[in-house]
Amino acid sequence: EEEYPSRHTLLTGEPVNDVTLGIRRDPEDTVWIKINTRPLFSPGEGKPHAAALSFSNISALARAREELRESETRFRRIYEHMAVGVAQVGLDFRIRTANQAYCAMLGYTEGELVGKHLKDITHPEVVEENLRKQRQLGKGEIDHFRMEKTFLHKNGRDIHGVLDANLVRDPDGDPAYFLGSVLDITDMKQAEEARRESEKRYRLVADNTLDSIWSMDENLCFTFVNVPPGAARTV
Repeated sequence: EEEYPSRHTLLTGEPVNDVTLGIRRDPEDTVWIKINTRPLFSPGEGKPHAAALSFSNISALARAREELRESETRFRRIYEHMAVGVAQVGLDFRIRTANQAYCAMLGYTEGELVGKHLKDITHPEVVEENLRKQRQLGKGEIDHFRMEKTFLHKNGRDIHGVLDANLVRDPDGDPAYFLGSVLDITDMKQAEEARRESEKRYRLVADNTLDSIWSMDENLCFTFVNVPPGAARTV
């Protein structure tokens, strides 16, 4: 039917609508046309004696669609291989898609993440702030926001990240979905916490020893001096 729409109409008496055919003029140039047919009957006959055809040149539309597909393919490849986590979130705050980095960060497959509400993967302490900013973004009150956010891993542990969120609009300018990227800073947070704990233990030891402990920087300025129990600070 798609190859011979007029033949189909003549044999069946049925119209054919919106059949797209490509006519190759040379190896690098194809003209795309859309064909519609309708049967023509003589009085008193049940079989058509002819078929009326109409043609529309849709080459520009076909090229635009192909360029869009290629653009989407390139974006998908970049999206999938980005080092930072990226997710597309609907206006209902439910995840539509997520790249591999986002999935790995939270311990889910993309299939498990799709359909989850943001509150399902957000720590209770920051969920209200996150949703409030998403609502502002959706209403056009802000055009972007960045926040340090604590996510919930599939196994329940905290994941720390810096979230950058933007609103994507459709061709008519209406809100379509949110696009968020997340830089995982969990290791940095854990290193900072380990350093604070180490400094706390060091100070506890220093403040309870009978020996004097001090440190100086490259300008020979004191950066730390302990006070042994029962002693007065002299420096």
